[in-house]
Amino acid sequence: MMASINIDLDDYTASLYAAIPEEQKRKLSLLIGIKLREFLASCPRPIQATMDRMGAEAMERGLTPEILDSILRDKGEEDIPNPIAN
Repeated sequence: MMASINIDLDDYTASLYAAIPEEQKRKLSLLIGIKLREFLASCPRPIQATMDRMGAEAMERGLTPEILDSILRDKGEEDIPNPIAN
């Protein structure tokens, strides 16, 4: 049995996928399913739990949204959203 999911992709990758024949889409779907299972099996913790833990540790060590914004600006990455800003 197959189920459908939605995955956000960049526009270029989405256009490449849209242009391939249905048979290749079917094969790619099987490959993505295998890779996703492998990836999830290799993660000792769910990704969100890991990210939450890392954020909490950073905040415990004094990282504030303002400091993170300053670091991102120093790196020239103004377009990166601050994940700990309210």
